[in-house]
Amino acid sequence: MDTKGNRTMRLLLAGAVLAMAIMACSLTGGQPTDAPATESPAQTAPPAASATTEATSPPDASATPTTRPTASATSIPPSPTAPPTTVARVEVPSQVRRLNAAVFTGARQPLPALDQDGFITLDANALITTDLNGEAEVVLNNCLRIFVFQLSSLTRSTCRRADQQSGLAACSTGGIATVINNCTSKVKIESPSASVTTDGTMFSLIYLPEDQISLLQVYEGEVDVQGVTDMSSGQMSGGSTVEQDNLWFSAPGSQWDNINGIPAREAQEMSVWEAIRPELIVRYPYLDTWMDSTGEVIRAQNLDFQSYLDKPNGTVQMGAVGPAFDEPNENVMLTQGVWWSDVEHSVWPDQNVRLTLTTPLETVEDARILEYNQEAAQGLVTSTSFQDFDYVIWIALDGNDPYSSLEYVKLSDYFQQLGLNPEPSYYYDNDSLQALIAASETGDNPPLFWVGTTPEWVN
Repeated sequence: MDTKGNRTMRLLLAGAVLAMAIMACSLTGGQPTDAPATESPAQTAPPAASATTEATSPPDASATPTTRPTASATSIPPSPTAPPTTVARVEVPSQVRRLNAAVFTGARQPLPALDQDGFITLDANALITTDLNGEAEVVLNNCLRIFVFQLSSLTRSTCRRADQQSGLAACSTGGIATVINNCTSKVKIESPSASVTTDGTMFSLIYLPEDQISLLQVYEGEVDVQGVTDMSSGQMSGGSTVEQDNLWFSAPGSQWDNINGIPAREAQEMSVWEAIRPELIVRYPYLDTWMDSTGEVIRAQNLDFQSYLDKPNGTVQMGAVGPAFDEPNENVMLTQGVWWSDVEHSVWPDQNVRLTLTTPLETVEDARILEYNQEAAQGLVTSTSFQDFDYVIWIALDGNDPYSSLEYVKLSDYFQQLGLNPEPSYYYDNDSLQALIAASETGDNPPLFWVGTTPEWVN
C-alpha cells in the first residue's frame, strides 16, 4: 500500500474511534463514565416553572444536551388539588347612602352606623339595616335602586346560593325593599320565601320573618315570581307573572294558603290589600309606615300610588307618672303587659299612629314594637304606691278627644288583666293635665297613666 493509501486508512480508523467515543459519551450523559466530574462554581437553584407554559411544555427537542441537573431540581411539582366547586357571581358596582338616620351597614356584626348622607361603596355580601326612623338607598350598577325603609334589612347577595351568579341581585331579610329598576339586564330580588325576577319595573317586596310571609306589590311593568314551598329543601312553587297594580303573597307550607279569604300564590288586584292589611297589621304595625314611605318614592316617579295603601299618620304621646313607676318591676309590667300594637289598631284602625311612651325610667319611641308578654308581666305589681291606693291607676284622657272613650276601654282591659283597678280622669287643656301629673308625681294622687290628644290626620 502506498503512503497516500496508508494515510487515508489511518484517517478512517481515527474517525471511527472518534465516532464510537462520541456515542459512548452520549449514552453516559455527556461525558465518559470513567472521567472525573469537573468542578464548577456553586449555582443557585433554577427559578421555579410558572404555573402555565413552563411547567407543562415539553422540552425543545433541538436543544443540545447539557450536564444533567439533580433529580430534585428537575421534578415537576404535582398538579394542585382542584378547588371546591363554587358558584360564580358577577360583581357590579354598588353603593349605599342613608336618607334618614339611623342606618347601619357592614360585612360583619356589630354593624357600624352610617354617619354620612353621601354614597359610599357597598361591599359584596354587606348587610344594611335600619331603625325606627332609618331609610337607605342602595344603587347597583347605576341602574338598580333599592330603598330600605324602617326596621328593615337587606343583604347585598341573593338568599339562595344557587342564584349568586347574578350581580344585579339582593336579599330582603326583613321588612321592605322597594325597587326602581332601570336596568336592561335581568334583576333578581329575593326574600327567604320568594324570588322576583324582572328586567324593568317598580315594585315592593315585603318579608315578614315571624310568619315567613313574602308579599309583592307591582306599581309599574310586570315581574315573574316564585314562592318557596319548603324552606328545608328549597322547593319552589310554579312561577307567576304579576302585572302593574297587582299583588301576590306566599309563605311555606299551608298555614297561609289564604289571608282573609285571599288565596296565596295568585296574582290579585291591588285593592285586596284592604282585606289583607287588617289580618297582619297588629303583628306587623310597620306595614303602614312602609306603605307611607313607598308612596313618597313612587309618587316622586310621577306614578299613581293608590290612596288606600298608605294611611294618615301621626303620633300620640303617653306617659306613666308616680313613685310606683320608679320601680323596674312596674316598668316591665307596663311595657310588656299591654299589647300596644293592639291598642293602636283597636282605637285607630284606619290610621298609622306611633305611640310614644314615657316613664320615669325610659322613653320608648314607639311602643307598638315592644314585646307583649303578659305572662311575664302579671304578678309584677309589687309597689307600695299601688298598694296604698288599693291598686288604683288613674287613666287621664282628653275630654275633647272623640277617641278618648275607646282609649279608656282598651287600656282598662289590659290594666285589669295585670291586677290593677283603672279609673278614668279627664282633662280639657294642658294646664289641667299638668296639674294631674304634678299631683301623681308627689304621690298625693294614685299612679297615673295619661294619653295625649289624637292629632289631626294629615297625609
